Amino acid sequence: MCVSVCKGSVGWRIVLLDSYDLNCIDTVESDDTTEEAYDYLAKHNPNELRVRGTVDWKAGLEGRNMRFVPFNGGIRPAQLAWLRKQLQEAESAKERVIVLAHVPIAPGSAQDVCLAWNYAEVLGVLDEHPLTVAAVFTGHDHAGGKTTRKGVHFVCLPSPLHAGPEVGELAHSTVAVHADRLVLHNKGFVAQLTKLKTGLTARGKGGVA
Repeated sequence: MCVSVCKGSVGWRIVLLDSYDLNCIDTVESDDTTEEAYDYLAKHNPNELRVRGTVDWKAGLEGRNMRFVPFNGGIRPAQLAWLRKQLQEAESAKERVIVLAHVPIAPGSAQDVCLAWNYAEVLGVLDEHPLTVAAVFTGHDHAGGKTTRKGVHFVCLPSPLHAGPEVGELAHSTVAVHADRLVLHNKGFVAQLTKLKTGLTARGKGGVA
């Protein structure tokens, strides 16, 4: 498990989650969690998941159940407890939080097939601290997307793999953190995601980036 916290602008806290904490995507290096991940998936997906390239992992799955495939991942209880502690500390310090992860955790921000296995558990932890989390930035779904849930902005940034010459082969964003809003400055393939306003201020001593 690799998680970290970045303290930057006053009034804001950035939390980085390891959304492959539980995974079986790595076919080169594996550990005890690989078998744990296959066992977890077997409870939700009857297909042969150890075979790659010749099996339709999504066969028979519908809607959000399509997320139970090997190229996604999950966040185990220890990291969920760590996230809960970070949010408690941020709330006590009157900080707003920005969460970063690779695999999306909010339906509507990405295709169902790209969601984290236990996204509902992660959202449950976020829901314990309303008005603390301002935004969650993810990737993984190459098309990208965004949604708002309970006042939290969930933004999935599209993949630079699809940034062709028509967009100058660019696909990146910078986020300007202000006291009352987050503003995305996007280039190339990400340009359809223009501005993100939190509608709420950082609750520390300022919050200007």
